[in-house]
Amino acid sequence: MIREGDGNFLQLVTTHQEPVILLRSGKKKSEMVEEELALHEKIDITGWKTVGTRVAGADLKDTVLAAENEGGGDEKDAPTLF
Repeated sequence: MIREGDGNFLQLVTTHQEPVILLRSGKKKSEMVEEELALHEKIDITGWKTVGTRVAGADLKDTVLAAENEGGGDEKDAPTLF
């Protein structure tokens, strides 16, 4: 649940059990800092009343799943339903 109000939004959703994301932050393009963050190590599982967990400050520019940057993978490794 995301509370109503200005500035409240959902940045990223994933179904990976151990997601790793890349956070790009900085005031200017020349000062951009890229940080790799394992969400399963940083964020604890909480109850249903929890509103959210902040992982970056106000200067966050981009959030990307690290798996997207690694080039996918082989389809034979992907699980199938049938």
